Amino acid sequence: MGTLTLDEAIRNLTLFLQNKWQGSAKELDAAIKLGIEALKRCRDYRRFHIGLHYTPMPGETEEPKETGLSRDYLDQLDIDASYEKQRRRNERV
Repeated sequence: MGTLTLDEAIRNLTLFLQNKWQGSAKELDAAIKLGIEALKRCRDYRRFHIGLHYTPMPGETEEPKETGLSRDYLDQLDIDASYEKQRRRNERV
């Protein structure tokens, strides 16, 4: 996979969406992969900076914001809480 700067990836993807792309499939593949990694970082940044207000990107569907915490994180908290309750019960016996 080739390497690109963020600006090159943005330019390549924009040209592709405008049906003006004339580069190689390898260059386009690199731009798509970089875009995916950038979105993952954006998602992770939001997850781990709880309480930070952000504006959704154009075209982004907002996720429900009951607590601002991800469902996976909340599920893990539930598992941890259940484990802790059971551990305390076992200590009393």
